[in-house]
Amino acid sequence: NVHTPANTGGEIRGQILTDNYQLVTFPLSGMQEVPAVDTMASGSGYALVNMDNYHLELRALTEGVSDATAAHIHTGRIGTNGDVLAALEQSSDNMNLWQTPENTMINADIFAVRATRGLFVI
Repeated sequence: NVHTPANTGGEIRGQILTDNYQLVTFPLSGMQEVPAVDTMASGSGYALVNMDNYHLELRALTEGVSDATAAHIHTGRIGTNGDVLAALEQSSDNMNLWQTPENTMINADIFAVRATRGLFVI
């Protein structure tokens, strides 16, 4: 917890995850597209899975993309394209923020695919 004069109770904090959560971070780049795209746009994101019920929270923040029309989670290993698994919603507060809808669930099979690097976000 980091405190400031303006927020003496705490300005920011980082929650330490328990064993029933798994967190994965990822970069976004044109070089990961299939085929690769030459772009200055980039981004980063995270996926947080509650292992008790397979609730998925995913957020991706893009930079240099002002006219995005859609973003999805896909199945597909590195270097391959794949089917859409879930559509992401664009934040109304920050047009560069894409996230899973509330209460997005996956199952054990999809989690196993994720564990073998079989999912991607575009």
